[in-house]
Amino acid sequence: RTLKDPTSERIQAMVEHIVQGKIEMGQLSESGLTLTDLKIVVEEFTRVLVSIHHARIEYPPEPGVIRAVS
Repeated sequence: RTLKDPTSERIQAMVEHIVQGKIEMGQLSESGLTLTDLKIVVEEFTRVLVSIHHARIEYPPEPGVIRAVS
């Protein structure tokens, strides 16, 4: 939510920054995770966050169909 214009590259950079901060603070030192594991974690968080923030296509209304306004 802190990113303006959350592109996949910006989301990945933010996730990598957060994980790197956790490593530097020693918060993962006893986790048993390898660097390969952390790379997978970054990739999966990025994939999920990109899918959450993707722009939805605005479809034109179908003739004769009334849409509810939210």
